[in-house]
Amino acid sequence: MKNGEQVTIIFFLLTRFYTWRKGGGKKISCIHQRTTNTMSTPSGHYTTSEDHIKRIKRGRGKQLHHNVPAGHFADVPTSISHFVPNNPNKEWYRAGTNADGTCFYHTVGYAINYRGYWTKDAEEQQKLGKHFRKVIFDNTTEAAWERFWEKKGVGMAAVPNIDEIRKQISNSRTWADVFAILYVCDVLRLNILVFDVSAGSLYCGTHNAKRDRPTILMAWIQNSHFEPLMELDTKTFKVRTLFSKSIDGKGVLDHILREYEKQGCPNVTIHQILRRRARNKRRRRRKQRRRNRN
Repeated sequence: MKNGEQVTIIFFLLTRFYTWRKGGGKKISCIHQRTTNTMSTPSGHYTTSEDHIKRIKRGRGKQLHHNVPAGHFADVPTSISHFVPNNPNKEWYRAGTNADGTCFYHTVGYAINYRGYWTKDAEEQQKLGKHFRKVIFDNTTEAAWERFWEKKGVGMAAVPNIDEIRKQISNSRTWADVFAILYVCDVLRLNILVFDVSAGSLYCGTHNAKRDRPTILMAWIQNSHFEPLMELDTKTFKVRTLFSKSIDGKGVLDHILREYEKQGCPNVTIHQILRRRARNKRRRRRKQRRRNRN
């Protein structure tokens, strides 16, 4: 079997975990090369324990400008609170993730409940986030990387090469950039909405509204840290971390996307992101040259 064929099969097996359905809690297993993974089917609705409820409630009314410590909770920042709908039976929180360079993978792991991530303490969550990152690394081959960008209509000269992206993913202290984020979400058949807390806006270009996939709501704190946003049903005490228009109807996502359109950048493409990246790169080079001359 060729490497490209092998990774396609492995990605297929991995993504079979992410079947979007109402309900959840069923455990399924899959052999993934050298590692056995057990994940909950990510319904996005998780029943909370008494301890979870206490910890969540302790976060009510807390407005933090910095990261929420792993295992703790806080209110959705006021700068982005207009993006979440008002409902008397629902409360919104941000969940703390480990600030160890792997926060993007922690946030995704939290949202899909990777190997029971939701139920673990901060120390165990840190291990699971790194394990999840390694699963992605093990399956990131040149064939898979090139196939993803070919599907996007993007030439390989415009994006990091396979060595650069594998180096980034392999280092648990290296932050995920927009290329890794888009790639990982596509592999897992997820959509993502990134809220820039500092700017009080949605980051343009990461969400593909044409595809009705489970959507993660992710807060970007001080342009350096990711945390998931979650909805608590105060009647059932269930937490929701994934959102889908096909399941929710005209609910959370409709409200968010209306606000997104008002913001003025709903149709940003990956090509525009790449052009912006190239401009920023040129600016950095010019600044560096000026500093060197001085």
